[in-house]
Amino acid sequence: DMFWMDAAERRGDIYLYGKVASPTEPNTFVSCCAVVKGVQRNLFVLPRLDENGEYVDMTLVHQEMKSILQPSCIPKVVGASWAGKVVERQYAFDDPDVPRQKTQYLKVVYDAKYPSPTEEVCHSGGQYVQKILNGKAPILETFILKRKLMGPCWLRIKAPQPIKQGVISWCAIELEVESPKQVNRLDLVIEAGTAPRASPPVVSVTLKLKTIVNPKTQKNEIVSVS
Repeated sequence: DMFWMDAAERRGDIYLYGKVASPTEPNTFVSCCAVVKGVQRNLFVLPRLDENGEYVDMTLVHQEMKSILQPSCIPKVVGASWAGKVVERQYAFDDPDVPRQKTQYLKVVYDAKYPSPTEEVCHSGGQYVQKILNGKAPILETFILKRKLMGPCWLRIKAPQPIKQGVISWCAIELEVESPKQVNRLDLVIEAGTAPRASPPVVSVTLKLKTIVNPKTQKNEIVSVS
């Protein structure tokens, strides 16, 4: 169990920072960094309408997405792939070109270490693709939404594997998991009615930087930290 307080993304992986119970000292907590691998980018592709006002066949959309993604986003090498399936979603934002009612989209997933299509392609689409939604959403945002994380809280991490301490952070304990599905909010997996678990003690620090302009370089330089 880990109390997470902060998170970051790097090269397609999610880094969770927080505290866990000390494995050697009872009733104490130590810092922990958990690396979540296997994160996938999620795109939702809206088909174009044909001359009859009907959405084009998803097979055509799938074929066009292949040309959009490979090789500009996903290299044509062994192990680099993507998958798509038809899903039904309801749009709730401010683009007037996207229908508000429930509509069928092609959901596309692939390794988050690969980039999303360009903003121009996402907005303007192509011959059979009208728009690509969620293309510019940070993978950290997608992870937090899909795992239903609500600010700092307790997590239950299943089958974590240890990493040699000091390799990826300054935390006392470092571990990794192969899938985001191994990370769950604790209150969603424990027995209903269980009393909330108290958060661990936290020590905070505030840095105050004072700068001056170097008269020779005309650049700001730090003169003190307090």
